[in-house]
Amino acid sequence: MRICVFEYITGGGLAGEPLPAALRREGDMMLRAVVADLAEVPGVEVTLARDARLPDPALPAKVRWIDQHYSNDLSGLLHAAAEGCEAVWPIAPETGDTLAEVCEWVLRGGRGLVASRPEVVRVAASKRATLERLRERGVPTVPSYTPRDVPFEHGGPWVVKPDDGVGCEGARIVYDRAALERACAAATPVIVQRLLPGVAGSLSLLCDEGRASTLGVNRQRVAVVEEGFRLLGCVINDPTVAEAARIEELGRGVAAALPGLWGYIGVDFILTDEGPRALEVNPRVTTSYVGLRASLGRNPAALVLDALAGARLDPLSFRGRPVTVTLETSHVA
Repeated sequence: MRICVFEYITGGGLAGEPLPAALRREGDMMLRAVVADLAEVPGVEVTLARDARLPDPALPAKVRWIDQHYSNDLSGLLHAAAEGCEAVWPIAPETGDTLAEVCEWVLRGGRGLVASRPEVVRVAASKRATLERLRERGVPTVPSYTPRDVPFEHGGPWVVKPDDGVGCEGARIVYDRAALERACAAATPVIVQRLLPGVAGSLSLLCDEGRASTLGVNRQRVAVVEEGFRLLGCVINDPTVAEAARIEELGRGVAAALPGLWGYIGVDFILTDEGPRALEVNPRVTTSYVGLRASLGRNPAALVLDALAGARLDPLSFRGRPVTVTLETSHVA
């Protein structure tokens, strides 16, 4: 099988635009991990798209170089990247409808989609819509509000973040009503969440038709910088969160509530004294994937391709050793 790995940031998605160093570094980490894993699966040939401004990645894959000719031409870019490939594994932000559009392009062309369905990607792109769906199905979530229904009388602190945003991007901590009202007055639609005490964590799931296997229960290393957040890295299968009660139940609940989720899925949560509460769902490869193989001693890409070939998902979860992923230095240990 010929598979195209399309990592949006390093693969030409920003052709003709600046390439932010932090996004480029994180994108490269995920690209390298997925390509290296796929290349070890018998019978798989890997192709990848590469922004022409970047150096050769020196990976076991055929490289399709993308220049500024493809600026604002996602369809043309994807055609150039995936020509001759039977399947596409997209790694792209769900914000701005980007990931959903990529998934739709793949399906229209009759190729295998190594990702979730476009419909559920669009739900996950909205934090508010995602959390409403989870709450309706009994999945514990962080208390969240629209700017109109914030219970000011309960006081702060609060976190204001873009409804259509990725991770820590654009999130701000506010401590009083005046600051909250100023933050909510921004033109961008926002969601307001109570800042709960607890441990920031994430789940690495393998999902298929409403079922989930837990590949990783991870502790996120998050710093507060100028009343915002910065993800410094994560510890894959950290026992301080992996052994907490109801963690895997959270993953199964998310998969059942959003049955269109497929393949590798990330779920961010806060581990409180009352148990884990979901923050958001990432319907794509996340940074945590980078340390999974070292943690599990198994090839996670091979597990994903088994599901693509029709193998029934094993509901049992995997147990791995702690592995640290550091974003500042692109380091795995």
